[in-house]
Amino acid sequence: MREVFSNRAQVAALLLSTLALFATSPTEAAPAKHLITGSQNTERTNKLTSEIRWHRSVSQAQEDARREGKLVFWVNMLGTLSGAT
Repeated sequence: MREVFSNRAQVAALLLSTLALFATSPTEAAPAKHLITGSQNTERTNKLTSEIRWHRSVSQAQEDARREGKLVFWVNMLGTLSGAT
């Protein structure tokens, strides 16, 4: 019986310490450490979109991946890569 109580007490202590940690954590986002300029963003976006062969069709990507022995990396997004959404 003591063992069960001890386990319950340990679980309760862990739960309380976790709650205390979340209660004392800041709730707002940390400021960005490094911002990039619009031209840097454009340059990086152009590099990304030119170096990766993108497919508009999942079935075509799967077919090409099977043929080339590669995996399909799926990116589903709303808006544009340039960040101008």
